[in-house]
Amino acid sequence: MKWLAGAALLLMAVCAPALAAVEVPETYGGAMRWYRSAAEDGNPKAQFYLAHMYEHGINVEPDMVEALRWYGAAAAQGHAEAQFKLGLFAQTGAGDAPDLAEARDWYALAAEQGLGAAQYNLGVLLDRGMGGPRDAGQARQWFRRAAEQELVAAQYALGVLLASGTGGSEDRVEALMWFSLAARGGNTLAAAARDEMVKALTPEEIESARALEAARETAGE
Repeated sequence: MKWLAGAALLLMAVCAPALAAVEVPETYGGAMRWYRSAAEDGNPKAQFYLAHMYEHGINVEPDMVEALRWYGAAAAQGHAEAQFKLGLFAQTGAGDAPDLAEARDWYALAAEQGLGAAQYNLGVLLDRGMGGPRDAGQARQWFRRAAEQELVAAQYALGVLLASGTGGSEDRVEALMWFSLAARGGNTLAAAARDEMVKALTPEEIESARALEAARETAGE
């Protein structure tokens, strides 16, 4: 089956978290001054936002050197989104040559803090043996944690491993559930996999998968 070839690598875009209980100026210029002042005082959230502004040229000339410096400062203090960004830069080679081993390390730090995008990207690197030895069992675990957070790409990737028995036992019923959820989230590969899986399963297995899906929906309400 074509869809068992493996999940496609999708680099997840980080969403900047909101600064809670902090008054930030409404203008970009005012925000830049506030972020710089707070960043220099060691505030990791401000360091992350300042890096973001340098990366994207918001009210300042784009400067990847400064962006990396401030992402690094935030990441060193355990800021998960900054750790993810450094992993993404290491993977894609932004500003330097790609370093997949370094990308794994940064993704792992962010993944351990529960960042779904990092969990998924780490799973991809582990599943494909990129940046280190292949470990499909660990990949399956990280895909599952990201899938539980409703990341569609991770739901599809987990379904692929479950359907093929890669990295653990085969479970076509659970695979069908994840394919169905990912398909509902707009993943066309998952929709094709779901349709192929339905042809291969018994009516009882299909009903079991639907029951699992319904149970997840009820638990999420």
